[in-house]
Amino acid sequence: MTCRQLVPAILFLTPCAILTGFAQETRRPTTIDSDGSIPVLQSHGDLKLKPGNNLLRIKFKGVTRDLFIEMPAVITKEERYPVVFGFHGDGGPKEAYNRRLSPFVKKHQIIGISIQGTPKLAGSGKSSWDHHDGSDVDVDDIGFVRYLVDYLNKTERIDLKRIYATGGSSGGLFCYRLAKETKLFAAIGPTKCGMIKGSHEPDSNTQPLSVMQMIGNEDKSFNGSSKRLTMYSAVQRIEIWRKFLKCKPKPSVNTKIEGMTVKTYVNDKQQEVVYCMLHGVGHSIPKTIIPVMDGMIVDFFMKHKQH
Repeated sequence: MTCRQLVPAILFLTPCAILTGFAQETRRPTTIDSDGSIPVLQSHGDLKLKPGNNLLRIKFKGVTRDLFIEMPAVITKEERYPVVFGFHGDGGPKEAYNRRLSPFVKKHQIIGISIQGTPKLAGSGKSSWDHHDGSDVDVDDIGFVRYLVDYLNKTERIDLKRIYATGGSSGGLFCYRLAKETKLFAAIGPTKCGMIKGSHEPDSNTQPLSVMQMIGNEDKSFNGSSKRLTMYSAVQRIEIWRKFLKCKPKPSVNTKIEGMTVKTYVNDKQQEVVYCMLHGVGHSIPKTIIPVMDGMIVDFFMKHKQH
């Protein structure tokens, strides 16, 4: 099967007609206006989440955070739902991962969360993440993620064994930090990003989790970097996580998808490290590949629970 064959198949499952119908039957709010028409909620209060898409503005530790939380269209008290966080690259916007995760909210009954990053203190001033100590973003992003998980757990909505994170570029870097420094996640799926030396290596305090990395072999961080941040190459970071999880050294290899090589390493607990290399792709991933990539990542997530 090829990328060209896969894309129509996925689009057939989630065509514009289905997405439009889904938007009509769920609560799809408008974008936050500059005049503050979306009320600011306090983090200690009730977020008043409803089925469908919720556009929120929450004050957390003195900082106002904008985000989408998309709930399944039908919520039952007896059900606990998986959660997928999507973290945008520098500049955002939060709407991008909200759109990308939306088809899987319906398909897999997940809760999709897409947060707007915070402007950098220096340089471009684009929205980004506190993806390592000393970053240009002076907010507690990890604390905010913990708060959201804690809130959803206290309101009996989520399955704590099925929490996942994906993200692109700086959002992918933040996934690596979350994997190392929290014990929240069953799996992560960073895309088109490096892994920062001295910041993201798993250690004795890191809870084992599955990792899927998607990156083009022409991406700026594919071979590592020693410029603004020192990064491991794609092969090096996969090897770091493979050894940490004690996966077998010989992977299974899938080359059936045109333009992609997928290597999967598995340990005795069936946790996986998956390396997906996109041939001839740089930092800007073609729009035709994005739904294929997202589908592979979410399907990967659905296979894994915390042990």
